[in-house]
Amino acid sequence: MDQFTPLAAAAVNLLSPYLARLGGNVANQAVDKLSQAAIPAVGNLYELLKKRLGQGTYEGNQLAGLEEKPADSLRQQVAVATIAEALKRDPEFERDLRRLLEQAEPASMVTASFGDVQGPVALRDIKVKAKNFAGRDQVINEAAPRSKRRRR
Repeated sequence: MDQFTPLAAAAVNLLSPYLARLGGNVANQAVDKLSQAAIPAVGNLYELLKKRLGQGTYEGNQLAGLEEKPADSLRQQVAVATIAEALKRDPEFERDLRRLLEQAEPASMVTASFGDVQGPVALRDIKVKAKNFAGRDQVINEAAPRSKRRRR
């Protein structure tokens, strides 16, 4: 994977919920992935992408496809590839996108709460993508410990 694809993927991951909000496609505000604090920062990111990819160009049309169906995983993949290609050609675009992502990502952090829980609780198969994650008794990408018994 090149250095531009993760950057483009981060942009699309932030942009998709924003576009869904703009289109009125958010069915439940309580589970909306984008916090209120992130909206202005992601709006700036969106404006940069529209400006750099251009309206009526092939790249602009790919962004328009994402605007139309922001939750569509195939359109997200195409947008990532399109943005990554544009970043390869334009170092200034890369610098501007990195700056806006640094502004938008902290504001888009989501806090999850399970309410007032009493007694033992087991959660399984929760996937978290985060820069910082805190909690108790976490096992992250580790296999179960091997038995300490020796074979005879």
